Amino acid sequence: MAEKLSRGASGLRHLRWAREIYATLAAHAEASEVSEPQRAALSKELTRLDARIQGLSGAVKGYRDFLERERVRYRGAIRAALHAGALAERGVVEHPADFGLAVAKRREAAPETLARARARAGELRALAAGRRTGPGEVSRLEAAASRIEEAIRSMQTEALPRQRALKAALEVAVSGLREALEDMDGRLAGVVSDAFVDSLYPALARGGTIVADEGDEDDDSAARA
Repeated sequence: MAEKLSRGASGLRHLRWAREIYATLAAHAEASEVSEPQRAALSKELTRLDARIQGLSGAVKGYRDFLERERVRYRGAIRAALHAGALAERGVVEHPADFGLAVAKRREAAPETLARARARAGELRALAAGRRTGPGEVSRLEAAASRIEEAIRSMQTEALPRQRALKAALEVAVSGLREALEDMDGRLAGVVSDAFVDSLYPALARGGTIVADEGDEDDDSAARA
């Protein structure tokens, strides 16, 4: 039995996998050794599989477009707010050299996460509460903390719900494809053979998580064999 793509593989990799299967099935349908009844059965399967591929393609595109065009705006807003917070902090520290070292260590130790951004806002508010200088410095620190917190709220209330909805739609499309392939395999095994069904599936790489190919390094849907 041919190895099947891991259920945990991305939607993009499932899409590539499905298109590889479709291409093989189409080539079989055009071959001279296929009988007319078999050719008719393959034609029906091609129509069914194409519909699944189109549905998955739409779900993949919707999710990837969101990540690459919309979600990045919210991430950028958080990074910009963090930078503004760093500037506000730099204006009140007593030793600029120490400040630069602290910023470098934060960047090295902490990835860009909402939790880390929230912690930075807390640090700025704590710094503001502990200042004994003029209200201007306190105001700048608190404004910077508020900007970070607002950027986090926008991510949580606008971006993340949209991301979850698109991800759920993608998972439904992936599940639908896998179920359709299982049904297709059963029908074709009865019409042709188990060996024929196995021939439809491409070789996989990286523990069954991606199609194996001789493609270039910019091809995220396949790995070099």
